[in-house]
Amino acid sequence: MNKEWILKKEKIPKALFKLSLPAIVGILISAIYNVVDTLFVGMLNDTRAIGAIAISYPLFMLIAALGQMIGVGGGSMISRFLGAQDKKSADITFNISIALGIVLSIVATIFGVVYLEWILKCLGATPTILPYAKTYTLIIILGTFFTIINMILNNTIRAEGNSKYSMYAIGLGAVLNIALDPIFIFTLDLGIKGAAIATVIAQFISTLFLFKYFFSDSSLLKLSFKKFSFKISIFYSVLIVGLPSFSRQVLVSVSMAVYNNALELYGDTAIAAGGIAMRVVSIVMFTLFGFAQGFQPLAAYSYGQRNYPRIIEAFKVSLICVTIYSIALNIIYMVFSKDIIKIFSSDPEVIKLGQLNLYSLNVFFFTFGITTIVTTLYQSLGRGRESFILASCRNGFFFIPLIYILGYKFGLNGIIATNAVADLLAGLFTLYYVIKIIKEMKRMPIFT
Repeated sequence: MNKEWILKKEKIPKALFKLSLPAIVGILISAIYNVVDTLFVGMLNDTRAIGAIAISYPLFMLIAALGQMIGVGGGSMISRFLGAQDKKSADITFNISIALGIVLSIVATIFGVVYLEWILKCLGATPTILPYAKTYTLIIILGTFFTIINMILNNTIRAEGNSKYSMYAIGLGAVLNIALDPIFIFTLDLGIKGAAIATVIAQFISTLFLFKYFFSDSSLLKLSFKKFSFKISIFYSVLIVGLPSFSRQVLVSVSMAVYNNALELYGDTAIAAGGIAMRVVSIVMFTLFGFAQGFQPLAAYSYGQRNYPRIIEAFKVSLICVTIYSIALNIIYMVFSKDIIKIFSSDPEVIKLGQLNLYSLNVFFFTFGITTIVTTLYQSLGRGRESFILASCRNGFFFIPLIYILGYKFGLNGIIATNAVADLLAGLFTLYYVIKIIKEMKRMPIFT
């Protein structure tokens, strides 16, 4: 079926299913990268090694945020240009996105290598965890180029309506990671270093697979630096529309760093427990991101056509889907919290604290899905200011201030409870923007 037919004419539930399912599967598989590393490293029975993975996770997400910023910003622009039948501008946007990604990956790699120890200490590495964190994170930083370009290419492919190929690329990388982890960690006896090497190799091969798509007849867009044309208006729009995604990812990383630093007072066990719980919940988080990535090209393409009723319908269906899904999984996580934590650690104290973290992370986490869809809608419409505010609210406005307030007043229990309180406040904050955008689009003239 023609890719543009799905964006333009397909019934909303079917269109969302066809666009979101591959994105969800792909990003779920992608989430396995870090979870698998944690699982295999956990088999080393070394709490310091698990803590090192927990410390490195915010930095990994920060690197991914750079690619996500360009990928989401460029993807939104590309979908709108395709909806307006302006393929030339879509091609220019794609080439600008790749060039920007290359520059950012070089800068980020150099900065990460030079300031590695300082960064890890800022992220909450204790003296006992630091050597392990340096070993693992240095290799991850050297693979920055593949992480960033991977994000851009995947978002671009989804922007033109081909979520399946993106899923295959992500799946290829994750399967390779799962296969290579035990080989490098145990067979070659490289320990935590082996986990990082396996991840980078998997990302490298996945990136090659993605590039192959754009040099085939399957792609609507073409990658050609010979025809490269720099347009400041497009460059600016890519950054402005993508900035909320970067802000969200950065604030997630910063909040995790703040969380690790707060837990540092209570030892390596508290850091390991918090890190395990975060990774488990990240599966739900990434699934919601996947659904949003399926919703984004549909909303942006329809906006390019000025088909506002189609956007509203897609928006409402998306809100219902993510809410039901989130609540169902959150209940499962809380009911089976002990069994879930035991998969990663046999330490009784880690299991106990991990359970408390899972309860706090899940009780109001359904609001995260709502905020993610609303933020994505504003990005799809090119509304950078509103999407930036929404992307920043949970971790920026609420979580970071609350962790100091609740931690000071209630100690470790207050720190852990911060997740639940921040989710609740962010959900209430988002309701205003839900009502606002629906009212606006109902007043807009329709041209289809």
